[in-house]
Amino acid sequence: MIFGNGCWLQKEGCGCHSPQEVYFETITDTSVRLVLPTNRINHKGDTLGGINLTMIITSPAPEVLRVQTYHHMGALKKSPEFELEQKEELPLTVTTNEDILTIQSGTLTLEINKKYWSMTYKRNGEVITKSAAKDLACMKMDWKGNCYDKGDIVDTYMRQQLSMGVGELIYGLGERFTAFAKNGQSVQIWNEDGGTSTYQSYKNIPFYISNKGYGVFVNHPEKVEFEVATEQVTKTAFSVEGGYLDYYLFNGPTMKEVLSRYTDLTGKPSLPAPWTFGLWLSTSFTTSYDEETVMSFVNGMLDRDIPLRTFHFDCCWMRDFHWTDFVWDSKIFPDPEGMLKRIKDKGLNICVWINPYIAQESILFEEGMANGYLVKRTNGDVWQWDMWQPGMALVDFTNPAACEWFQKKLEGLLDIGVDCFKTDFGERIPVEDICYFDGSDPKKMHNFYTHLYNKCVYEILQKNDISAPQVVDNITLWADNHTDPGVQPSGEVVMYRNGKFETIKTSSSTESSYAVLCSNGVIVTQVSNVVTTQQSDKSGAKFTIYANGRSEEITVSEYQYPSVPQIAYVDGKLMITVYDDEQTKTIIKEVGKR
Repeated sequence: MIFGNGCWLQKEGCGCHSPQEVYFETITDTSVRLVLPTNRINHKGDTLGGINLTMIITSPAPEVLRVQTYHHMGALKKSPEFELEQKEELPLTVTTNEDILTIQSGTLTLEINKKYWSMTYKRNGEVITKSAAKDLACMKMDWKGNCYDKGDIVDTYMRQQLSMGVGELIYGLGERFTAFAKNGQSVQIWNEDGGTSTYQSYKNIPFYISNKGYGVFVNHPEKVEFEVATEQVTKTAFSVEGGYLDYYLFNGPTMKEVLSRYTDLTGKPSLPAPWTFGLWLSTSFTTSYDEETVMSFVNGMLDRDIPLRTFHFDCCWMRDFHWTDFVWDSKIFPDPEGMLKRIKDKGLNICVWINPYIAQESILFEEGMANGYLVKRTNGDVWQWDMWQPGMALVDFTNPAACEWFQKKLEGLLDIGVDCFKTDFGERIPVEDICYFDGSDPKKMHNFYTHLYNKCVYEILQKNDISAPQVVDNITLWADNHTDPGVQPSGEVVMYRNGKFETIKTSSSTESSYAVLCSNGVIVTQVSNVVTTQQSDKSGAKFTIYANGRSEEITVSEYQYPSVPQIAYVDGKLMITVYDDEQTKTIIKEVGKR
């Protein structure tokens, strides 16, 4: 959000209330609290009235500093909040004198000028970014004086501006379709269904990273507005509505280390199941299709020896005007369970499209309305509109009972062979005249809604021990067999399943290279690859199949390619697809039934 009018002026009616000095400081082992008048205090009479800001500085982890700035601290705390891996605050190294206050976490230091307000972040004494006069401020957009101020609930924003150096580039802020470096862009962290070629975004994240080796996470799920070298071409600014601003600054010094520290706080993504990295085929925007159409798509790929791995049913597998009810359109899919089995018999996984909107004609609408599972207006009516599906409502994922209800409907699809879900939509979430089950703030819920929606779907897949790419996979795999020169592999496969590590011994080999977890839980490890070049005439590759506590070794003499293959194990057959610059080849080997 742009508040200024050029270099020297604010927009008409805008009051910029920025710290002038540090008046009080309270230092403990783990925190520093500062009282920051926005008017210079020359004598005691200057303390009568005026806007003060209160700042609290802590460190949740080494090389990370958190800065919380308040105008009025009496405001009720509103939910939801980001689910952070927030542990106890770490001890700070603090030094202070009449002029300068320094706060250190690892090699990261925040230096504050107490007499003439400024904040300077340093790494080993070298400046990485800073903010000075008027950068950190409480902005009042209809300012007429203290006596006429209506409080922080209207026309009030908190802003911080951090300096950028020559050649500095800013990246991040979620999935965006604009230029990769965000310099020169105004970015709103506000989920919208705007397609993939505009400034709008489906996945907004209030985090950016600099090529100078630091990152900033603004800890607000509601709308955050960034001005990256726009209002001030040498600064990145971020602002939120209200009288409170909370952000973390992560030191590197490398960008990789910044991301590691950031995800230590916000959570690490799980590794999707290996089969999800294979080729997917979707009905996409085909609006009229049946089983014959679907099978023609699948067979067309297989007939051409294209190694298809997953088939996805996008829109239109449900009945018209019934999205979402999770019921297959019987006119075009009279035997959905049989159809899914026929697709799976070809070695494919299956994904279906869903969304959290419940159309008025859906069999779920009356059930959801009667049990309080749908988002309501403040007068108690179910919230509905006619965009996308006529009379559609929203599942209220702040209601645990609504989540269980939604999950049971998904279980019915899992029971007949569906493996995962495309969790579409969830962006057009209203903010006016809205009441959530748990009292969540509608403005904060606009972006947060998709998190709760995806979490709900993830949990049912996790419960059913099914991996999915749109939600977090609960089975990951490491092969402790390295290909770096001089490193001796241990011959172990370590599987992580449902929170427990399992180690399986394999044949130790200096040429072992990788392991693959198939969708049906079978582990395939290449334990001895004697092929070194495409022209090799040696004996091929040896594979070990682990399943149900048994193992079997087979040799694939046809495997004469140096590239890493795609592997699947289906109905007693090991399917190896290998590639080179000229051809793709699928090798099928019969393996004893497990």
